[in-house]
Amino acid sequence: MNIRRAASLFFFVECLPVLLQATPLQLPVHDGGCGKSARPAVFDAPSSVEAGASLERLSNGYDDWSCLFVKYVRPLGPAGLAAVEIRQEGRFGKEDDGLNGSWAVPFSSGVLSLEGGISPDSDFLPRWKGLAGWNGRLPDGFGYSMEVQRREYKTVELNGIGLGAEKYLGRYRFAYMAALSSLDWGRGELVHKLQVQWFDDSTTRLGLTYAFGREPTNVSADDFLAERLTHIQLDAFLPLGSVGIVAALWHAVQGDYYDRDGVLVGLRWLF
Repeated sequence: MNIRRAASLFFFVECLPVLLQATPLQLPVHDGGCGKSARPAVFDAPSSVEAGASLERLSNGYDDWSCLFVKYVRPLGPAGLAAVEIRQEGRFGKEDDGLNGSWAVPFSSGVLSLEGGISPDSDFLPRWKGLAGWNGRLPDGFGYSMEVQRREYKTVELNGIGLGAEKYLGRYRFAYMAALSSLDWGRGELVHKLQVQWFDDSTTRLGLTYAFGREPTNVSADDFLAERLTHIQLDAFLPLGSVGIVAALWHAVQGDYYDRDGVLVGLRWLF
């Protein structure tokens, strides 16, 4: 059976909202997703460098949001998988730089993942963030996930937990996650996420994600409010030899404050 997302940092959706970043750690293969060893094959895959950019148009007259990122992923076999990312984001007429790192370790019953990140300017990105997650195996193509996270911004702290389940059917993956988050340990806000993905033997991936609920969100550079969220996203990875194309399109509604229409494109080099 396949093992899921060990850290969302490994994939191009880092520029998307944190509650929407579930992506499988490894693609399904006929031997059950773990190759010749007991661990997912991604831990023995080639290293990669990925670079890309995203742009979001807002409906309320705000400046466009943008994101540039470069990411390095280094599989370490039984020792795990390490990744580091540098990015620059622009929102509300300001720019923030961020540095993220992560480490995932395979076990016989699942994958443990740890993430952390800092932003020196932190006008709208968190000053620091941390996440710990577990992605477990169950019989008959089922799996489950659990995660806890904490983010500290200039004016507020965000704490969250997530619980999820998934099922593999042939080349398809169906997943659900419930994510509960709160500002400064106040009232919890719940987002539901539904996802379906399709894979082929060449690691081509197509995905559709739909999320709805309430989550804390930036309504300006300095203000967070819990608002209704509706988000629909299409994403894809297309391999072309040692280079692959990553892409995503999404539409999101953040309560009565703004709608966001976004696009992301990037290249991933394997070596």
